Amino acid sequence: MDASSNSDLAADELLRAQAELWNHIFAYTKSMSLRCAVELGIPDAVHRRGGAVTVPELVAELALPRSREPFLRRLMRLLAHGGLFDAAAGLEEIIHRTHRLARSSPPATSARWGNV
Repeated sequence: MDASSNSDLAADELLRAQAELWNHIFAYTKSMSLRCAVELGIPDAVHRRGGAVTVPELVAELALPRSREPFLRRLMRLLAHGGLFDAAAGLEEIIHRTHRLARSSPPATSARWGNV
């Protein structure tokens, strides 16, 4: 091996390490945003409104102050990007994809992993 192939290998390893780090960071962000959505009652609120709701309607349904609307919009954008909600009309209309998200059904991982 010459010096150029060693530097290519080191650059490739560095790139893979950075990608792994970003995957962990974004996984944490996704799980915390999901936790926030469940604690706020967003899945139930969207379900009560028939499955489609705008962010201002969601603010009213959750009895949040209007000053929190930009933050809720960001949260919904993050949840839509993560695939938990569908967004349409420029993220104004949020369509709930998994209306049983916060229900008492057991998580899919428990059936898949057993009692690990």
